[in-house]
Amino acid sequence: MRTSASFLIRGHSIKHVTLIAHDGCGYYKERYRFETAEEIIKQQKDDLRIAAQWLAGSHPDLEIAMYFAKPDGSKIVFDEISR
Repeated sequence: MRTSASFLIRGHSIKHVTLIAHDGCGYYKERYRFETAEEIIKQQKDDLRIAAQWLAGSHPDLEIAMYFAKPDGSKIVFDEISR
């Protein structure tokens, strides 16, 4: 994944990356099936921070934003995640 991401960033002169995790993710529910919903969300946010840290270290000029998407009635809310 890192090799592919780096190739795309360099090959397409990407300057900004947005990383998004979402509430109710099936992958995280399965991988962390014995954890509470709150613990799963914390893990998702921690993983976004790890990905952002790697991206920043490998591509120092890259602007990186992180969000956690969750339903709120009939819409989706994107909460920004700080590093």
